Amino acid sequence: MANPRVFISYSRKDSEPVDYLVDKLVKLDLNVFVDTQGIRGGDDFSEIILDQIDQSDVVIFVISKNSYNSIWVEKEIKRAFAQRKRIIPLRIDNAPISKPLTLLVEGIQQDFLVTTPEFATKLAEVIKKETETIEDSRRNALSPEATGKFANKTRRSAHSSYKSVVIQQLEAAGIDVTFSGTRNVHFYAVDPQGHPVPIIIHGNADSGFTLFREYADIQNVVIVYVWGIPGRSEILTHAMTYEEAYKFARDLEGDDPFRYRQEVKKSRLQPEIKSHLKKYQMTPEKWRMKLEKIATSSQETSSEGEAQHNYFTSHREDAVKRFMLHVNELERLASKKQWSVKPKFNKHWCSFKHGHLNVFGIAWGKQDSIILFVKISPEEMRAAGIGGAEYKDVWNEAYYTLPAGIQLPDKYLPVLEMAYKNVVG
Repeated sequence: MANPRVFISYSRKDSEPVDYLVDKLVKLDLNVFVDTQGIRGGDDFSEIILDQIDQSDVVIFVISKNSYNSIWVEKEIKRAFAQRKRIIPLRIDNAPISKPLTLLVEGIQQDFLVTTPEFATKLAEVIKKETETIEDSRRNALSPEATGKFANKTRRSAHSSYKSVVIQQLEAAGIDVTFSGTRNVHFYAVDPQGHPVPIIIHGNADSGFTLFREYADIQNVVIVYVWGIPGRSEILTHAMTYEEAYKFARDLEGDDPFRYRQEVKKSRLQPEIKSHLKKYQMTPEKWRMKLEKIATSSQETSSEGEAQHNYFTSHREDAVKRFMLHVNELERLASKKQWSVKPKFNKHWCSFKHGHLNVFGIAWGKQDSIILFVKISPEEMRAAGIGGAEYKDVWNEAYYTLPAGIQLPDKYLPVLEMAYKNVVG
């Protein structure tokens, strides 16, 4: 096998540690490309940089305070993501990862520090291992087994076959996918705005519908239920957002949709359930429509001014001012407590997030009422003893309708602290 081809995405302001990195990796027989000539600023960017990314086996993402603000790094990582490249984060300081890139590299457990003597050897080992995996995948893709009919797959390989069915549908719709999955997530589809949408496959081989509570914490997740029809080559796929899956299970079971999976997990999928699922049966065109809808509904902004302008179009002026005052209160509290959260707005709420996870926030209720939501358990909500609480099981959050005043009462501080501890630790 030829020497692995490595592309390094970094900020030019980090040239010193990156030069050190390149020197070490080259000495370990890696074929490294790094922009040291300022190509990014010239007319040849798309021709040279993007071509190098496309030809690489592995992309090293140098995470730093400088790369956090680099438009070129973001473009490069998104390109690597779209081309299904293996992305390996290399953290050289404690800077966070920018929101557009968070889902692309989350779940990587091992960070390599440029300052440690052994980092280059360990990093090279990971790169070579990843490259071997890529070569194995390429060989397997050309094997007769990989090109056979899904109906003839063994039970052991059934789940992989179901995943392939979904990927084929997405690719037929012109939708890019990446295999940089994390815990619970099998891969990501790229929505029309270039954002990753987590995809979870439930290949149940005609068994019962299942839903897991932890999916509520995966933003914009799409759960794909795949059923093979025994004795036939037909395979059906049904895709739901978490909200749709929750409603579907609740309609079937009643008050506790999560109990439903315990009762039917090993049962055959009943005909009446199949009829209810029909509206979620996927085709390439339906995939395009679903991802477009997710992209539109999940648009977020960090700009208070933009959010406030949007709110004025659908809410009373006094309610908008009150809403923003509560947001500002939470910002001051987070700053005072040194909580690692950032506010993100959409048309329904302002959520304070740690990475891509909701911690607490302010939401619009009925008739311009304003709600405080916090990521705590039902037991914690009851123990807090604050009146007017309602638990939203679908989101694993407690909702508190705020009183008419413009100041957030101190009684909510304990539940805000609980929420931060639950999510961040």
